[in-house]
Amino acid sequence: MSNEDAGATPGGNENEFLVAGPPWLLVEADAVGPDGFPPEAVVRLDFEDPDGSPQTYTPVFTDHDLAVRCAGTFAAEGVNLRPFRSADLDRFEALLWQLVVTGVTHVGFDPQPARARLTPIRLVIQGLQNRPR
Repeated sequence: MSNEDAGATPGGNENEFLVAGPPWLLVEADAVGPDGFPPEAVVRLDFEDPDGSPQTYTPVFTDHDLAVRCAGTFAAEGVNLRPFRSADLDRFEALLWQLVVTGVTHVGFDPQPARARLTPIRLVIQGLQNRPR
């Protein structure tokens, strides 16, 4: 990951995803307080990988409007979510480590209702650690 243009995939490598600035996540609105929120308040969705193993991903958005739209789909089901943007990529990386501890295995970049681009969370963390600073 890099601080370049959001959404670009250099060289057509499907394992690369560039993000401009800290991305957006969805959190349970009631869990957000003056000191932030616990990592368990970050939205997570369950899925099965091709061999049938249970996995969990958290949606991550490169754009505030996409996060708001996704929160709206949950609101239709009675779930009150709020878009949240980390202050910087270092804090985003720290949050991803906390999500690993809570069982999140993947990140879904800019998920659509019918599909999500799922990337193992440890690859995203590795990309953040290796980015130019």
